[in-house]
Amino acid sequence: MKYVLAAVLCICFACNDSENTRKMNNVFREDIGLVADLLPVKEVINPGNFVKLKGYLIVQNEYIPGEDCFYVYSLDKMKFCFSFGRLGQSNDEFIAPIIVQNNSGNSLSIFDSAHDKIFVYNISDTSSQLINERKIMDVVYPTQEISYVNDSIILFQITGSVGNRLYSYNINTNNILDSLEFDSGLKKIMNEKYNPNFDFYNLTNVGRKFVVGFNYINEFKVGELDNEYKFHVHEGPKLKNYALSPNNSDKLYKNYFYYMFPSATSELLFLPYLGLEATILQPFPINMKGRHFDFYIEVYDWNLAPVARLKFDNDLIKLCIDEERHKIYTWNPMKDFDNILVYSIDNIGIKVQ
Repeated sequence: MKYVLAAVLCICFACNDSENTRKMNNVFREDIGLVADLLPVKEVINPGNFVKLKGYLIVQNEYIPGEDCFYVYSLDKMKFCFSFGRLGQSNDEFIAPIIVQNNSGNSLSIFDSAHDKIFVYNISDTSSQLINERKIMDVVYPTQEISYVNDSIILFQITGSVGNRLYSYNINTNNILDSLEFDSGLKKIMNEKYNPNFDFYNLTNVGRKFVVGFNYINEFKVGELDNEYKFHVHEGPKLKNYALSPNNSDKLYKNYFYYMFPSATSELLFLPYLGLEATILQPFPINMKGRHFDFYIEVYDWNLAPVARLKFDNDLIKLCIDEERHKIYTWNPMKDFDNILVYSIDNIGIKVQ
Protein backbone atom coordinates (compact mmCIF):
# COMPACT_ATOMS: atom_id res chain seq x y z
CA MET A 1 0.00 0.00 0.00
CA LYS A 2 1.33 3.37 -0.95
CA TYR A 3 2.01 5.35 2.20
CA VAL A 4 1.97 9.11 1.80
CA LEU A 5 3.28 11.00 4.79
CA ALA A 6 1.25 13.90 6.07
CA ALA A 7 3.05 17.19 6.30
CA VAL A 8 3.44 17.98 9.96
CA LEU A 9 5.09 21.14 11.12
CA CYS A 10 6.31 22.08 14.56
CA ILE A 11 6.88 25.48 16.10
CA CYS A 12 8.89 26.29 19.20
CA PHE A 13 9.78 29.66 20.68
CA ALA A 14 12.38 31.24 22.89
CA CYS A 15 10.98 32.66 26.09
CA ASN A 16 11.95 34.47 29.21
CA ASP A 17 13.10 31.61 31.46
CA SER A 18 13.32 33.47 34.74
CA GLU A 19 11.86 31.36 37.53
CA ASN A 20 8.30 32.21 38.63
CA THR A 21 7.83 34.73 35.82
CA ARG A 22 5.51 34.54 32.86
CA LYS A 23 7.10 33.03 29.77
CA MET A 24 5.78 34.74 26.67
CA ASN A 25 6.48 33.89 23.05
CA ASN A 26 8.16 36.88 21.45
CA VAL A 27 6.72 36.62 17.96
CA PHE A 28 3.89 39.16 18.19
CA ARG A 29 4.26 42.91 17.79
CA GLU A 30 1.46 43.81 20.18
CA ASP A 31 -1.53 42.47 22.07
CA ILE A 32 -5.05 43.17 20.83
CA GLY A 33 -7.62 43.66 23.58
CA LEU A 34 -11.14 42.31 23.13
CA VAL A 35 -14.23 43.21 25.18
CA ALA A 36 -17.20 40.86 25.39
CA ASP A 37 -20.81 41.47 24.60
CA LEU A 38 -22.79 39.86 27.40
CA LEU A 39 -25.79 37.69 26.61
CA PRO A 40 -27.59 37.01 29.92
CA VAL A 41 -28.77 33.47 30.63
CA LYS A 42 -31.30 32.42 33.25
CA GLU A 43 -30.57 28.70 33.13
CA VAL A 44 -28.54 27.29 36.03
CA ILE A 45 -25.64 25.60 34.25
CA ASN A 46 -22.06 24.71 35.06
CA PRO A 47 -20.60 24.73 31.51
CA GLY A 48 -17.96 22.28 30.45
CA ASN A 49 -18.03 22.89 26.71
CA PHE A 50 -19.56 25.02 23.95
CA VAL A 51 -20.22 23.58 20.48
CA LYS A 52 -21.61 25.45 17.49
CA LEU A 53 -24.00 23.90 15.00
CA LYS A 54 -25.24 25.70 11.88
CA GLY A 55 -28.03 27.50 13.71
CA TYR A 56 -27.50 26.65 17.37
CA LEU A 57 -25.05 26.91 20.22
CA ILE A 58 -24.89 23.83 22.43
CA VAL A 59 -23.75 24.29 26.03
CA GLN A 60 -22.73 21.08 27.75
CA ASN A 61 -23.51 21.04 31.45
CA GLU A 62 -20.99 19.37 33.74
CA TYR A 63 -21.96 15.92 34.89
CA ILE A 64 -24.68 16.61 37.48
CA PRO A 65 -27.13 13.78 38.19
CA GLY A 66 -30.77 14.81 37.82
CA GLU A 67 -30.02 17.71 35.47
CA ASP A 68 -29.94 17.87 31.69
CA CYS A 69 -26.56 17.63 29.99
CA PHE A 70 -27.15 19.76 26.91
CA TYR A 71 -28.68 23.24 26.62
CA VAL A 72 -29.65 24.57 23.18
CA TYR A 73 -29.52 28.26 22.23
CA SER A 74 -30.58 29.78 18.91
CA LEU A 75 -27.71 31.64 17.25
CA ASP A 76 -29.99 33.95 15.25
CA LYS A 77 -31.88 35.19 18.30
CA MET A 78 -29.39 34.08 20.98
CA LYS A 79 -32.33 32.72 22.91
CA PHE A 80 -32.62 29.59 25.03
CA CYS A 81 -34.65 26.90 23.26
CA PHE A 82 -34.64 23.76 25.44
CA SER A 83 -32.41 21.25 27.22
CA PHE A 84 -32.12 17.47 27.01
CA GLY A 85 -30.07 14.43 27.94
CA ARG A 86 -29.97 13.08 31.49
CA LEU A 87 -27.26 11.09 33.23
CA GLY A 88 -28.29 7.63 34.35
CA GLN A 89 -28.41 3.92 33.61
CA SER A 90 -31.56 3.84 31.46
CA ASN A 91 -31.40 3.21 27.73
CA ASP A 92 -32.26 6.83 26.94
CA GLU A 93 -29.71 8.27 29.40
CA PHE A 94 -25.98 8.99 29.20
CA ILE A 95 -23.21 7.79 31.47
CA ALA A 96 -20.11 9.59 30.16
CA PRO A 97 -21.14 11.84 27.24
CA ILE A 98 -18.63 13.72 25.07
CA ILE A 99 -19.74 15.99 22.24
CA VAL A 100 -18.18 15.04 18.91
CA GLN A 101 -16.63 18.14 17.32
CA ASN A 102 -17.17 19.37 13.74
CA ASN A 103 -20.82 18.40 13.41
CA SER A 104 -22.54 18.89 10.07
CA GLY A 105 -25.53 21.22 9.73
CA ASN A 106 -27.79 21.03 12.77
CA SER A 107 -26.86 17.45 13.62
CA LEU A 108 -25.32 16.92 17.04
CA SER A 109 -23.27 13.80 17.72
CA ILE A 110 -22.60 12.64 21.26
CA PHE A 111 -20.15 9.86 22.10
CA ASP A 112 -20.83 7.85 25.25
CA SER A 113 -17.79 5.75 26.08
CA ALA A 114 -19.80 3.62 28.51
CA HIS A 115 -21.93 2.40 25.58
CA ASP A 116 -19.19 2.67 22.91
CA LYS A 117 -21.73 4.46 20.74
CA ILE A 118 -22.13 7.74 18.92
CA PHE A 119 -25.68 9.08 19.19
CA VAL A 120 -26.73 11.48 16.43
CA TYR A 121 -29.52 14.01 17.04
CA ASN A 122 -31.24 16.48 14.77
CA ILE A 123 -31.63 19.79 16.61
CA SER A 124 -34.54 22.19 16.00
CA ASP A 125 -35.99 25.12 17.93
CA THR A 126 -38.14 22.86 20.06
CA SER A 127 -36.61 19.40 20.28
CA SER A 128 -33.77 16.96 19.75
CA GLN A 129 -34.62 13.94 17.61
CA LEU A 130 -32.42 10.84 17.74
CA ILE A 131 -31.80 9.90 14.10
CA ASN A 132 -28.89 7.46 14.31
CA GLU A 133 -26.77 5.33 16.61
CA ARG A 134 -23.31 4.20 15.60
CA LYS A 135 -21.56 1.41 17.46
CA ILE A 136 -17.79 1.80 17.45
CA MET A 137 -15.01 -0.37 18.78
CA ASP A 138 -14.57 -0.84 22.50
CA VAL A 139 -12.35 1.96 23.77
CA VAL A 140 -10.58 0.63 26.86
CA TYR A 141 -8.74 3.83 27.73
CA PRO A 142 -10.18 7.29 28.50
CA THR A 143 -11.20 9.23 25.39
CA GLN A 144 -10.06 12.86 25.59
CA GLU A 145 -11.02 14.32 22.23
CA ILE A 146 -13.22 13.09 19.38
CA SER A 147 -14.10 14.92 16.17
CA TYR A 148 -15.30 14.40 12.63
CA VAL A 149 -12.97 14.62 9.64
CA ASN A 150 -15.92 13.96 7.34
CA ASP A 151 -19.15 11.92 7.46
CA SER A 152 -17.32 8.60 7.74
CA ILE A 153 -13.97 9.39 9.42
CA ILE A 154 -13.33 10.54 12.99
CA LEU A 155 -10.25 11.39 14.99
CA PHE A 156 -10.07 10.42 18.64
CA GLN A 157 -7.39 10.75 21.30
CA ILE A 158 -6.96 8.33 24.18
CA THR A 159 -4.69 8.30 27.21
CA GLY A 160 -3.43 5.52 29.43
CA SER A 161 -0.68 2.91 29.29
CA VAL A 162 -0.64 3.33 25.50
CA GLY A 163 0.48 6.93 25.99
CA ASN A 164 -1.28 9.92 24.44
CA ARG A 165 -2.27 8.38 21.13
CA LEU A 166 -4.30 9.80 18.27
CA TYR A 167 -6.34 7.58 15.94
CA SER A 168 -8.07 7.99 12.61
CA TYR A 169 -11.09 5.71 12.45
CA ASN A 170 -13.73 4.75 9.87
CA ILE A 171 -17.11 4.68 11.62
CA ASN A 172 -18.79 2.92 8.67
CA THR A 173 -16.40 -0.06 8.61
CA ASN A 174 -15.33 0.14 12.28
CA ASN A 175 -11.67 0.07 11.34
CA ILE A 176 -8.70 1.97 12.72
CA LEU A 177 -6.94 3.54 9.75
CA ASP A 178 -3.86 4.90 11.50
CA SER A 179 -2.51 5.91 14.90
CA LEU A 180 -0.02 8.53 15.98
CA GLU A 181 1.95 9.21 19.14
CA PHE A 182 3.80 12.51 19.30
CA ASP A 183 7.37 12.20 20.50
CA SER A 184 8.73 15.37 22.10
CA GLY A 185 12.07 13.75 22.88
CA LEU A 186 11.56 14.24 26.61
CA LYS A 187 11.32 10.54 27.45
CA LYS A 188 14.76 9.91 26.03
CA ILE A 189 16.52 12.77 27.78
CA MET A 190 14.68 12.60 31.13
CA ASN A 191 14.83 8.81 31.70
CA GLU A 192 13.31 7.93 35.08
CA LYS A 193 12.17 11.53 35.66
CA TYR A 194 9.85 11.35 32.66
CA ASN A 195 6.11 11.51 33.31
CA PRO A 196 3.80 10.53 30.39
CA ASN A 197 1.61 13.53 31.26
CA PHE A 198 4.47 15.79 30.11
CA ASP A 199 3.50 14.94 26.53
CA PHE A 200 -0.23 15.52 27.03
CA TYR A 201 -1.90 17.68 24.39
CA ASN A 202 -5.28 18.97 23.25
CA LEU A 203 -6.46 18.60 19.68
CA THR A 204 -8.69 20.20 17.10
CA ASN A 205 -9.08 19.75 13.36
CA VAL A 206 -10.67 21.33 10.32
CA GLY A 207 -11.32 18.54 7.84
CA ARG A 208 -8.03 16.73 7.29
CA LYS A 209 -5.92 19.47 8.85
CA PHE A 210 -5.23 19.21 12.57
CA VAL A 211 -3.38 21.08 15.30
CA VAL A 212 -2.27 19.90 18.74
CA GLY A 213 -1.16 22.15 21.60
CA PHE A 214 0.99 20.63 24.34
CA ASN A 215 0.13 21.43 27.95
CA TYR A 216 3.58 21.16 29.54
CA ILE A 217 5.79 21.86 26.52
CA ASN A 218 5.98 25.25 24.83
CA GLU A 219 5.15 23.75 21.48
CA PHE A 220 2.32 23.06 19.08
CA LYS A 221 2.22 21.06 15.87
CA VAL A 222 0.04 21.03 12.79
CA GLY A 223 -0.49 18.27 10.29
CA GLU A 224 -2.71 16.87 7.60
CA LEU A 225 -4.21 13.47 6.88
CA ASP A 226 -3.44 11.99 3.48
CA ASN A 227 -5.94 10.39 1.10
CA GLU A 228 -5.81 7.15 3.09
CA TYR A 229 -6.32 9.05 6.37
CA LYS A 230 -2.81 8.32 7.56
CA PHE A 231 -0.61 10.75 9.45
CA HIS A 232 3.02 10.85 10.38
CA VAL A 233 5.35 13.21 12.25
CA HIS A 234 8.47 14.18 10.35
CA GLU A 235 11.80 13.89 12.12
CA GLY A 236 12.08 17.64 11.94
CA PRO A 237 12.52 20.25 14.67
CA LYS A 238 11.17 19.19 18.04
CA LEU A 239 11.59 20.72 21.48
CA LYS A 240 14.44 23.15 20.85
CA ASN A 241 14.84 24.64 24.31
CA TYR A 242 15.00 21.77 26.78
CA ALA A 243 15.73 24.24 29.57
CA LEU A 244 12.04 25.14 29.36
CA SER A 245 10.89 21.52 29.53
CA PRO A 246 9.01 20.14 32.55
CA ASN A 247 11.16 18.72 35.32
CA ASN A 248 8.92 17.91 38.29
CA SER A 249 7.49 14.44 37.65
CA ASP A 250 6.00 14.02 41.15
CA LYS A 251 4.03 17.27 41.26
CA LEU A 252 2.76 17.94 37.77
CA TYR A 253 1.25 21.29 38.79
CA LYS A 254 4.74 22.59 39.69
CA ASN A 255 5.66 22.66 36.00
CA TYR A 256 4.93 25.48 33.59
CA PHE A 257 1.69 25.21 31.63
CA TYR A 258 1.56 26.39 28.01
CA TYR A 259 -1.17 25.47 25.47
CA MET A 260 -4.72 24.26 26.07
CA PHE A 261 -7.80 23.51 23.95
CA PRO A 262 -6.85 24.91 20.51
CA SER A 263 -9.54 26.04 18.08
CA ALA A 264 -9.27 26.60 14.35
CA THR A 265 -11.02 27.89 11.26
CA SER A 266 -10.27 27.09 7.63
CA GLU A 267 -7.51 29.73 7.70
CA LEU A 268 -6.48 30.39 11.30
CA LEU A 269 -5.36 28.70 14.51
CA PHE A 270 -6.49 30.03 17.91
CA LEU A 271 -4.26 28.74 20.71
CA PRO A 272 -4.99 29.58 24.38
CA TYR A 273 -1.58 30.16 26.01
CA LEU A 274 -0.74 30.55 29.70
CA GLY A 275 3.05 30.48 30.22
CA LEU A 276 2.73 30.26 34.00
CA GLU A 277 3.27 27.55 36.59
CA ALA A 278 0.33 25.14 36.50
CA THR A 279 -0.27 25.72 40.22
CA ILE A 280 -2.56 28.55 39.15
CA LEU A 281 -4.94 25.98 37.65
CA GLN A 282 -5.20 23.87 40.81
CA PRO A 283 -7.62 22.56 41.82
CA PHE A 284 -9.33 22.47 38.43
CA PRO A 285 -12.18 22.59 37.65
CA ILE A 286 -13.31 22.55 41.30
CA ASN A 287 -13.37 25.60 43.58
CA MET A 288 -12.25 28.06 40.92
CA LYS A 289 -14.68 30.82 41.92
CA GLY A 290 -12.92 33.98 43.00
CA ARG A 291 -9.60 32.98 41.47
CA HIS A 292 -7.98 34.56 38.46
CA PHE A 293 -5.78 33.55 35.59
CA ASP A 294 -5.45 35.04 32.15
CA PHE A 295 -4.85 32.98 29.06
CA TYR A 296 -3.72 34.85 25.98
CA ILE A 297 -4.92 33.60 22.62
CA GLU A 298 -2.13 33.23 20.07
CA VAL A 299 -3.39 33.38 16.49
CA TYR A 300 -1.45 31.88 13.57
CA ASP A 301 -2.28 30.87 10.05
CA TRP A 302 -1.91 27.23 9.01
CA ASN A 303 1.58 28.01 7.69
CA LEU A 304 2.49 28.99 11.27
CA ALA A 305 2.91 32.68 10.50
CA PRO A 306 1.95 34.74 13.60
CA VAL A 307 -1.17 36.86 13.04
CA ALA A 308 -2.11 38.36 16.41
CA ARG A 309 -2.11 37.80 20.15
CA LEU A 310 -5.50 38.43 21.73
CA LYS A 311 -6.08 39.56 25.30
CA PHE A 312 -9.61 39.14 26.64
CA ASP A 313 -11.41 41.04 29.40
CA ASN A 314 -12.47 37.77 31.04
CA ASP A 315 -10.84 34.60 32.24
CA LEU A 316 -11.47 31.87 29.71
CA ILE A 317 -10.16 28.48 28.69
CA LYS A 318 -12.19 27.18 25.75
CA LEU A 319 -13.29 29.02 22.61
CA CYS A 320 -16.16 28.24 20.29
CA ILE A 321 -15.55 29.99 16.97
CA ASP A 322 -18.36 30.92 14.61
CA GLU A 323 -16.57 31.28 11.30
CA GLU A 324 -19.70 32.36 9.45
CA ARG A 325 -20.61 35.16 11.87
CA HIS A 326 -17.03 36.14 12.82
CA LYS A 327 -17.72 35.55 16.51
CA ILE A 328 -16.17 33.77 19.46
CA TYR A 329 -18.51 32.28 22.07
CA THR A 330 -17.18 31.34 25.49
CA TRP A 331 -17.73 31.67 29.24
CA ASN A 332 -15.81 32.66 32.34
CA PRO A 333 -15.20 29.51 34.46
CA MET A 334 -14.25 31.66 37.47
CA LYS A 335 -17.75 33.12 37.78
CA ASP A 336 -21.29 31.83 37.99
CA PHE A 337 -22.67 31.23 34.51
CA ASP A 338 -24.81 34.34 34.13
CA ASN A 339 -23.71 35.31 30.62
CA ILE A 340 -22.58 33.87 27.33
CA LEU A 341 -19.54 35.93 26.33
CA VAL A 342 -19.52 36.94 22.68
CA TYR A 343 -16.44 38.49 21.08
CA SER A 344 -16.29 39.96 17.60
CA ILE A 345 -13.19 39.13 15.56
CA ASP A 346 -14.37 41.15 12.61
CA ASN A 347 -12.72 44.47 13.49
CA ILE A 348 -9.19 43.48 14.44
CA GLY A 349 -7.74 42.78 11.03
CA ILE A 350 -8.38 39.04 11.21
CA LYS A 351 -10.27 37.42 8.40
CA VAL A 352 -11.81 34.10 9.36
CA GLN A 353 -13.05 33.16 5.90
